[in-house]
Amino acid sequence: MAHTPTPFTPLPAIDLDRYRREVLAAVLARGGIDATDPWEAFVLPAEVESEPVIAARIDEISGLWQKDRDNPKYRALVTALLKQRDDWRQQLLDPGARGRLRAEVAAQRKRRRERRFEILDPVISGLLERHGRAIPPDKLTKLREVAAQYDLSDADLDGRITELARAGAGAGRGTGTPADPAGSPAPDPPSGPTVEPPAVAIDPVAGARQVRSLLEELHQLLPNEDEFSTLFELLGLRVDAPRAAVEEAVAALKGRNRERRADRSRATIDDLLALVDALVLRGDRDLYMDAVADEVRDRLRPEVAAAILLDDRLTPEARRRLLARAVDHFGLDERRATRLIDELSAGPPPEPPSRVVAQPGADGAVVTWTASPTPGVEYRIVAESTVGTTRILGRTTSCQIVDGLPAPGTVYLVVARRDGASSTPARSAEPTPTPTSAPPAEPAPTAAPTPPPTAPNEPDEPNVGPTAPGPQLAAPVTGVQAGADGRLRWRWPVGVTEALVCWRSDAAPDGPDDPAAQRKKVTNGLYETGDGWVLPVGTGPVHVAVFSGLRDGSTLHWNPACPDDARALVDPSLT
Repeated sequence: MAHTPTPFTPLPAIDLDRYRREVLAAVLARGGIDATDPWEAFVLPAEVESEPVIAARIDEISGLWQKDRDNPKYRALVTALLKQRDDWRQQLLDPGARGRLRAEVAAQRKRRRERRFEILDPVISGLLERHGRAIPPDKLTKLREVAAQYDLSDADLDGRITELARAGAGAGRGTGTPADPAGSPAPDPPSGPTVEPPAVAIDPVAGARQVRSLLEELHQLLPNEDEFSTLFELLGLRVDAPRAAVEEAVAALKGRNRERRADRSRATIDDLLALVDALVLRGDRDLYMDAVADEVRDRLRPEVAAAILLDDRLTPEARRRLLARAVDHFGLDERRATRLIDELSAGPPPEPPSRVVAQPGADGAVVTWTASPTPGVEYRIVAESTVGTTRILGRTTSCQIVDGLPAPGTVYLVVARRDGASSTPARSAEPTPTPTSAPPAEPAPTAAPTPPPTAPNEPDEPNVGPTAPGPQLAAPVTGVQAGADGRLRWRWPVGVTEALVCWRSDAAPDGPDDPAAQRKKVTNGLYETGDGWVLPVGTGPVHVAVFSGLRDGSTLHWNPACPDDARALVDPSLT
């Protein structure tokens, strides 16, 4: 007599979109196949023990994986899952092996749950140590807000508080209850923005997202090799590495990559090298790293909020820890990491400026604005083109800046900053006018005095006006020094947007009109964009003097006063 198979009721079907949203995205966000288990991957409920039901679900989910093999976001993950499928099938269909695997998964999920509380546990323990179980309502509310950023519910948080209280307030991390491996997968931090495959023409923000997606895919493909956060880490370079070093590192990586067999990892590295060319060599590396910093900001925000929660401020120890994390884990340079942590830990943002106006000037577009009502702010100015690309013009404490390379249709965004906090941007109301040789119109009214617009003169041959008593002169420049990177830096007086650098090899310059001196006019926009100004290479040891300028109508008046700290002896060949 033939054997009649025992009938069984299959599990409810799962469509591909739902599976991507509820399983693949979560697993990818946690780091790939090493951060999942067969119960989650096959969406198996806790109570299922029927081998036919398990086998049917394995076949169903395997079909979804096959459909997603060409998905640029998930192909590396589903390829790894398909390789793991047969081993998982064998264990799940054997009762003894299934029991052992269930125990292993329970321990894995417990560790995962513990990691989600790594940031919050010290804060919870500190609050319990100070207040016992009666955590103040305002502190508890803030704690729930931070926990929500880690996708933890109020019930998750209340349970953790109870665990740590039972273990002893301030005694460290509690012992979490093992999660049920056969139940629904525990929620994990949400995945980052959806990333599309590399494109030929990209802006820095889209490029940074594509880089992150490809680096995550590369780590899944090559789990035993180093994990990278930025293109510079991939090349083994600092963010400020010279162009020649970048080109050399690119050539070396291309050579090593050609030695790989033709597989997905080789193609991924090729895509990343194409992005190095687009974002670093042909693009603006600063804009790329600024976009990286914007992504890191969202990831570090809950950690900074948690660090502040306990003491109502960011302690020096917590600040050092967060800075190290921004640099070592997320790949930021120290300057951006410092600015980011300061911004996230800052107080209320300043009020924005207003009435941003761009008018034609002889040297470009003269951008003026009405000052922010908040005192003591610095302004960051960005030019936005008609196609959405941006250029950073610089930073200033005055209410004016000159764009020496304006393009038709450019819109200017001005942001007020103080103590690391930024206002919402104020935008210019009209597109940039075409520069003309005519003097610019009067600047828009401001709440603080601003210097007149840039005058019509060549950068290397400044139009030196009379220095006799009569015209108003700017305050002198101070603090001139040459940095180890070869850049001259100085302190700009309030309201000054133009300076004249003069240098001689035989003696100190006599003044701004010294005929024996070489000279170069430097605007504050040029200075801020380049983080200083570099003397021409090969000039040898020279005496440098920096003079401040102020305009009276169309005439630029240089202040002949040059205090000792506005002068320096510099040898460009040694920097």
